[in-house]
Amino acid sequence: MTVTVPASIGIIPEIVVEETDNPSGFEQLREPWDRLVEEAGGSIFQTWEWAFAAWKHFGRGSRLQILSAYRDGKLVGIAPLAAQAAGGRFVKLASLRFLSVASDTVDFLVARDLDAAVGEAFTRHLSRSKDWDVLHLDLVPTDSRATPAFLEAAARLGHKPFARQGPINLVIVLPGSLDEYFAGVGKKTRQEMRREHRRIMEVGTVDVCPPGDEVGGYLDILLHLHALRFARKGTPSLLADPSLSAFYRDVVRMLHSRGWVRLALLRIGEEPIAAHLSFWHRDRVYWHQCGFDPSSPWARHSPVRALLLDSLTRAIRAGMKEIAFGREGEAYKLDFAPQRRVTYHHLVVAGWPSTRLRLVLQATTQRVGRFARAILAGVKLTPFALWG
Repeated sequence: MTVTVPASIGIIPEIVVEETDNPSGFEQLREPWDRLVEEAGGSIFQTWEWAFAAWKHFGRGSRLQILSAYRDGKLVGIAPLAAQAAGGRFVKLASLRFLSVASDTVDFLVARDLDAAVGEAFTRHLSRSKDWDVLHLDLVPTDSRATPAFLEAAARLGHKPFARQGPINLVIVLPGSLDEYFAGVGKKTRQEMRREHRRIMEVGTVDVCPPGDEVGGYLDILLHLHALRFARKGTPSLLADPSLSAFYRDVVRMLHSRGWVRLALLRIGEEPIAAHLSFWHRDRVYWHQCGFDPSSPWARHSPVRALLLDSLTRAIRAGMKEIAFGREGEAYKLDFAPQRRVTYHHLVVAGWPSTRLRLVLQATTQRVGRFARAILAGVKLTPFALWG
C-alpha cells in the first residue's frame, strides 16, 4: 500500500509512505535502512539487524507492518511495526506495536528535520488503512523527536494518545579522560574500584573476540556464566529462554560482522570467570549482558565491575560519548555515577466508531467477568462496584 502526503499541508514536503508485510520486502530494506540509521543518528536498537532478528524469533502470531517514508525516492523514515489481535475471549482489538526485543529504548527512525513531515505521513497512512484499534509505542526515550511529532499529528486527526512513565535507563556520560571521570566518582568508591581492578588484572587477562572470528563460542561462555549468576540468586536466567537465546545468537552474529560487538571474557589462567557483551555503535557503548561464576574465589573481587572499568577506559580512549547502562535496579551500576533517563509508554487509540464500540464491549465483558468471579467467591458487589 502506498499513501502520498501532499506538500500542501503547511510547509510539509511531499512524503510517500509504503508498507512492507513480508520477509523478502524486509530484507530488501536493509541497505537504505543502514544509511538512514547513520543519517538520523539512530541507536543500535534501531538497526535493521535488531528489528529483523526480533521479527524472526518473536514474530510468530503477528503480521509484519513496516512503514517506509520516502522523499524524492530517498528513504527518510521507518516505523518498524507488527500487528496482532489482542483483547479478551469475545472481543478482539487489532493492536500495533514496535518490532523490538530486549531494547533499552525504541523509536521511529526519521531523518533529521523531517520529524513533523514523516509523523504526519505515518499518521495519515494509518488513518486511511483503518486496520488497527490501538497502537503501542513503548520505551520511547525522553529526547525523542519523532514520536512527539507523530502523537501531535495523531491527535489532530482524531485519535486519542495516552502516556505513562516507563522504565528508567542509566547512562554514563564520558569525559575526555579517565582522570576527569574519576573526579566525579566518590573517593571511597574510586579507591575501591581501582584497588579491585588492579588486584584482579595482576593475575587475569581480558580476552575480546577478534573481528572476523566466529563469535558463537564466546557467546556460549557468556550464556553459561549468565545462568550461573542468576542461579546464585535462585532465579532462572532470562537468556535460558530458547527464543531469546536464539535471538541473541542471530543479532550478535550479524552485528559482529559489522564490527559493532565487543564480547569480552575475563580469564584467570585459561578459565573464564566473567563475561560481558556490549555493542559499540557510532559514538555510544551499550552495556548489555554480563555474567560471572559466583563459585570462583575471584568472585569477591567484583570481576564484572573490573570488565566494566576496562570497557569504560577503552571507550574514553576511543572518544566515545557515553555508555548506555541499561535499566536501573542493579546496585553495582550506581557505583559508576550514572545519569537517569526516563522512558515513556505511549498508547494511541484509533478515533473511528468501530474501535470505540469494541473498547466498550471489551470493558463490559471484563466487568461481567469480574462480577462472575466475585459471585463464585461469595463476595457481594453493588452495581457501583461493577460499573464504577
